[in-house]
Amino acid sequence: MAADWALSIWLMRGCGLRIGEALAGAESSVRGSLLRVSAQMYDRPPRIGPMKHRKPGEYRDVPLPDYVAKRIAAHIEAHGTGRDGLLFQGRVQELPSQHTVRTSFMAATREAGLPLEFTPHSLRHCFASVALSRGVPITDVSRWLGHRSVDLTYRTYSHFLPDARSIAPESCWTPSSASCGNLTPPPRLPEARPAPNRLRGLPCPVSR
Repeated sequence: MAADWALSIWLMRGCGLRIGEALAGAESSVRGSLLRVSAQMYDRPPRIGPMKHRKPGEYRDVPLPDYVAKRIAAHIEAHGTGRDGLLFQGRVQELPSQHTVRTSFMAATREAGLPLEFTPHSLRHCFASVALSRGVPITDVSRWLGHRSVDLTYRTYSHFLPDARSIAPESCWTPSSASCGNLTPPPRLPEARPAPNRLRGLPCPVSR
């Protein structure tokens, strides 16, 4: 993939961004350990606009893994920024279109021998599936993905949620549990851990 667009891969995989959101990223999007997502790139012609299902001015903050933050810094040092500090620039036009970057991505996946169905959006699915399978609450993952409701997240990724039977206390399944007052509190879910620092083992699971 073109070197000056490759950062979009890490933004989609490491932060769960849509391709349009990744292409609208700016140097000012970095807020310490968070990445602020407040816009997306539209096509025909390429232009910056509100996020999907959101009004102008709305935003969401997502965790920014250290390895992604370092890649952002390296990208800026190597390729600079466009107007308003935008991380990505176009070729013929000032801004890159989703279509052009997606075409470059798909050419790279073919060269790497990945399945044809592996698209930029698959990286976002990787982010969500890994987070959920490691015990990150679905409410947090839903907010980070920018879904309008947690119901959508559940319908898409419920098969990655831990089986309740594996984390519920044994007392829940015995006759003595009829009295709720004596139940032992369930064990805490594992704390969220940063995403892996490289795309190992691709392709990742995608939604059903």
